[in-house]
Amino acid sequence: MKDKNGKEISTKSIGCALIMLGGFFLFIALVLGVFLGGC
Repeated sequence: MKDKNGKEISTKSIGCALIMLGGFFLFIALVLGVFLGGC
């Protein structure tokens, strides 16, 4: 997978995206995001 800049998406960026998206699943997304590498 690649992000909008064409760079490979790592688990760290996925974790960061989960933290930023949050929303209804805020707590779950935060825990998963931190687990996957945070920001």
